[in-house]
Amino acid sequence: MRTIKILIWGLLHFRWPKFVSKVHLKIRARNPVTFNQKILRRMSEDPSPLFVKVAGRLTLRDHVAECLGEDYLPKLVGSGVSLEELDWNKFPLDFVIKSNHGSGSFLISSLVPESVYLPEKLNSFGWKRFYLNPKMLEENYYKLIEISKKWMTMDYSYSPVRFPEPWYESIPRGFIVEELLEEEGALLPSDFKFFVFHGEVKFIRVDTPFEFGRKSMAHFDWKWQHINTLFSERKNVSPYLPTQKIPSKPYNFDEMLHVASTLGKDFDFVRVDLFNSNKGIRVGELTLAPTSGQGFFTHPEIDYLLGSFW
Repeated sequence: MRTIKILIWGLLHFRWPKFVSKVHLKIRARNPVTFNQKILRRMSEDPSPLFVKVAGRLTLRDHVAECLGEDYLPKLVGSGVSLEELDWNKFPLDFVIKSNHGSGSFLISSLVPESVYLPEKLNSFGWKRFYLNPKMLEENYYKLIEISKKWMTMDYSYSPVRFPEPWYESIPRGFIVEELLEEEGALLPSDFKFFVFHGEVKFIRVDTPFEFGRKSMAHFDWKWQHINTLFSERKNVSPYLPTQKIPSKPYNFDEMLHVASTLGKDFDFVRVDLFNSNKGIRVGELTLAPTSGQGFFTHPEIDYLLGSFW
């Protein structure tokens, strides 16, 4: 009987993947208690216009400007539906191209070795961050355009390996180009992720990049007291490495709390991602469903604690 059920499920998922996934999500989201369960409940509901606004890269900038002013935003140097229509001559030496409707991006930095190229085969690259030295742009230009065109055809709200995030369905497809933020010459600054519940920061994660596409993590409470736990994208996946040297409390921590709390005041929960760059605090993104509700702490009680704050 179990085998028959699995076969039926597989056939249904193949024939109507998004529809079946939404039904499965609603079943999983009933009577939520933990943080992950409440993320699934949010994903199972119709999104508010505010969710759509902060999930899009370009309209997020409008929201941040309305709440805090433009000083907390990276400089915008271009935007459009196609990368081919942008004026590349106006871009600075180092910059980042982000898809407006998904997680794909191109990080163009003089700190990237010239030996780094875009992949030869572009059939199944998915949503990724690609790294490139500015000197290698001309050689890789057509690959970059090909990847960007593929992203324009992809629906970030759903994929067969995760539940739908409905707020992405209404976001216009396109790209934005921003200045590349730096932190003491590092390729990328540390990423401070503030978990904000009803306008109050309750939990903080700090992602520290150490290689292309790799990072370590450290976790803190709202008083910057270190929490000894590890985190993985899913339960059966190896956790991220802990940051060897526990990050010191930022000198402008109170300002970071103010920024995160201000941006989170209109949500029962939102994760506010901030960079503490050489130019000061800059907003990266507002995350509505971290890890699509599949994240796993090595200390499961944290999942229940965060759920209680929500």
